Amino acid sequence: MKAAVLTGIRQPLEIQVVPDPVCHSNGAILKVEANGVCRSDFHCWDGTWNMPLPWVLGHEFCGIVKEVGKAVRHVKKGDRVIAPFIGGRGTCNFCRSGLPHMCSDPVKPGFGYWGGMAQYVEIQAADFNLIKMPEELEFTTAAALGCRYMTSWGAITERTKVQPGELVVVAGAGGIGLSAIQIAVAHGAEVVAIDIRDDALELAIKVGAAHTINALQLSGSLAEAVKDTAGRSANVSVDALGMPQTCGPVIETLGVRGRHAQIGMTTSESAGHLQVPIDHVIAKEISICGVKGMPTQNFLGLLAMVTQGKVKPEILVTKELALDRVTQEFEAMSRFSTLGFSVIRQFDV
Repeated sequence: MKAAVLTGIRQPLEIQVVPDPVCHSNGAILKVEANGVCRSDFHCWDGTWNMPLPWVLGHEFCGIVKEVGKAVRHVKKGDRVIAPFIGGRGTCNFCRSGLPHMCSDPVKPGFGYWGGMAQYVEIQAADFNLIKMPEELEFTTAAALGCRYMTSWGAITERTKVQPGELVVVAGAGGIGLSAIQIAVAHGAEVVAIDIRDDALELAIKVGAAHTINALQLSGSLAEAVKDTAGRSANVSVDALGMPQTCGPVIETLGVRGRHAQIGMTTSESAGHLQVPIDHVIAKEISICGVKGMPTQNFLGLLAMVTQGKVKPEILVTKELALDRVTQEFEAMSRFSTLGFSVIRQFDV
């Protein structure tokens, strides 16, 4: 098969012919139809996260089942499926208690083994991890659901439990942030989007944000700007970037008993550590939660809202590209010049 192979840090991905993946007894081989290019992939490309080399990235994909292992019972050849970016084996206490994304031995294509920036990929524990796509769901849209959208869904619906009428402040209008905005609006929230790019803020309005703030134009604190813009403090904040400029300031926009969702992971400069306004957290009794993804079974609620047209992830897809154009996307990410989601749709290059 053809694959985009990472051979060196910040080096162009090489289109190579590599061995097809092997199907284990509980696994399934997918013909990849669409794969999103995510900032998590970028973190591997730029060396923030160390990966063994050579490596095939890609964790945000969907496709058609080509082959199943002899122990697979519920997935069959020809099924159209989505693969969550993090799944479980189905045997540990976390999996048995409904938290497969917290599995003690997770299934992580693109991180734990070669991923979806290729013509074919294996999904291990296929019966436990693969989600069958509704017939009306297009592959490009489905690929957008596999990482950034599902993580934002988990943040808004499960971890912070956003309610109608609440004010949600989202820092960062990239893929994760835009997903969180659209999902929060679909649940009846009023959203303030924060970014430093006017084009990203324009897209935030398109997906439902009621207010936008360009952080480069702030004359005071972000908390003051939110109150001036929306007339109140936030009930929920989301940091979609994981940067010193976003995490602390967005938490400070929260009022009493506010809830903060931390989705964005740090860069190598921060090395996993960000300053948090602890006195504000204590004074307002704020809850802070990390968001790693969401349980696979929660896809049922997400897919129902997609098919009903209540959320429209396809709006976030701004570019379709071929496998040999991924390096250019990474270079654009290094300049923070990408907009929305870019999805690989052509693999035979």
